[in-house]
Amino acid sequence: VTVVYGVIVVHMRFAPEVLRESRIQAGLTQAELGSMCGGRAAGTISNIECGKTQPRPSTVRALASVLGVPIQRFYVRPNRVPGLVQRRMSEL
Repeated sequence: VTVVYGVIVVHMRFAPEVLRESRIQAGLTQAELGSMCGGRAAGTISNIECGKTQPRPSTVRALASVLGVPIQRFYVRPNRVPGLVQRRMSEL
């Protein structure tokens, strides 16, 4: 996903780990979440959470709605991993 702000272009990636974390916090199984998102299969949710497939925009909207989170929560800059501390190369 590319987000354009004036002349600044920010590339974002879908963060499957955020989806999994949000689903678990909501107390839902993959099957329950899929069913609540328009009858999507548990396997579809699993594939998204594992990073095997990228969700369509309509799926991301449905996931965000069911989980009660903003769509932006599922996207991060490619060089960032939610929940992990990154170190500068000089610190390694």
